[in-house]
Amino acid sequence: MVGELKHNKRWLVYVITYIFFFLFYWKVSPIMPFDTDDWYYMGYFRYPVPMWGDWNPTRILPEMMMPNVSLLAATVIFPVTGDYIGSMVIMYAAVMAVILTVLCVELHKLFDSITSSKIVSAGLTCLWICLHFTLLVNAYSDNTWLWSSITAACYFYYTIPAILNEIVVVYMLRKRNRISKRGWLFLAIMGYFGIFSNLFPAIILGAYAGIEFLFHISRIIVNKESNSIHINKNRINRNNTGLLTRVMKENSYNIYIIILFLISVYFEMYGGRASGFEGFDLIGTLKKLLDTVLAYNKIVICSCLIILFFAIYKYIKIRPSRNDYTNWIRILSMTFPVVLFLVLVCSKTGSWYIGRADVQLVILFFPLLAVFVFIANSLRDIEERPKQVCMLFLLAIVLNIIVLIPFNEKYYKPTNISLLNPEVCKKIDEDIVTQILDAENQGALEMELHVPKFTTDDNWPMATYSGGSVSRFPYTLWRHGLIDSGIYITVVPDEDKNIEFGIS
Repeated sequence: MVGELKHNKRWLVYVITYIFFFLFYWKVSPIMPFDTDDWYYMGYFRYPVPMWGDWNPTRILPEMMMPNVSLLAATVIFPVTGDYIGSMVIMYAAVMAVILTVLCVELHKLFDSITSSKIVSAGLTCLWICLHFTLLVNAYSDNTWLWSSITAACYFYYTIPAILNEIVVVYMLRKRNRISKRGWLFLAIMGYFGIFSNLFPAIILGAYAGIEFLFHISRIIVNKESNSIHINKNRINRNNTGLLTRVMKENSYNIYIIILFLISVYFEMYGGRASGFEGFDLIGTLKKLLDTVLAYNKIVICSCLIILFFAIYKYIKIRPSRNDYTNWIRILSMTFPVVLFLVLVCSKTGSWYIGRADVQLVILFFPLLAVFVFIANSLRDIEERPKQVCMLFLLAIVLNIIVLIPFNEKYYKPTNISLLNPEVCKKIDEDIVTQILDAENQGALEMELHVPKFTTDDNWPMATYSGGSVSRFPYTLWRHGLIDSGIYITVVPDEDKNIEFGIS
């Protein structure tokens, strides 16, 4: 009876967590499709295998997930609500809520497996959630948060793959490589899509697998059986063969991930998008990274240091075992390949990438996880002072809440590059749909699609190049069953639309 009650309480917490994330991404900061990339990938189709020479050869997960999720919204939610664009927002919010809830559940289980204190595991999970909404806050408006991105498509191309890869890593750390055959199959599928998603988030799994493999090799070398030193050629050969077999068996998943990652990097190097980048701005990227780190919210950093300093004191006092030490050190060491890889990639693709919230999410994952695992290890037995620890966590969370006190409707940046109000974006989207539906009802084979005029050369985010016989707008509407055939589109930037939607 007691166990059932605890189980029900746990699920109630999970449901509340899901509702919180869902409401946030539905109402507070809706993931509103708007620019021509959003429209394109809402209806895009690709095969789930790397395609040599493609624009992004191995970007499988987002290019399958976004169109299928969008199609589900159009066929399941839209018929109920009658709101086509609104159905996309609801579905995207539901997806974000699911994966973030799973991540938080896995984190809580990991901390719970390390510490015997429910206060510590719950406090660390709550603090993890808080700082992802507060660490990047440095103004009274237009802030970003770690679980954000700049467009709806970028959520699927950067943020969601990063979170899914984090889930796999946390799960593997919690299971300590003790995976059943069924679990291995599931992780193989997750690893495949995690690596073949986008190079930026893929490094999370790549770094984990690489460092785990190196640490495992070093442990085997250090703990090598004493009889392997006998000068016996046949025995040495047998030992070497057995050692290699053991390494391959115990690191099968890590080797699998490393191979996939190397394939992904090789394919992307010769992809269509990579050929469009020129130059290499290492200094600019490092400067942008430093500026971004220095802009982290100081109150939020202090909130973590409060717990960390107390954990260091307890760590020194309890003198933990070597395994506890290597656990968080191993996780922390995964930061170095991540930072090195992202600095090199951003130096080639554009230094500004390194300052994006969805890239900072990747950079900060391992150092934050290492610190939190260290705290969980240090505070694994605090029954003698539970109230003191509870007050420390409460203080840390309150400091994060203080950062959110000035919250207003413009506190966080909207999900579009033009920083337009989400409702304005929705009205523009609905106007585009109306124009195309009206043209089809009139039997038109071609039409002018009037959109707001923007200051860019190609009128991005409503790009003029998105027209033609296979235009992004009618193609997606056709895929979603709103129109029966394609229409030749000529995108016309129209200042009257700016006046209509109040765009200056």
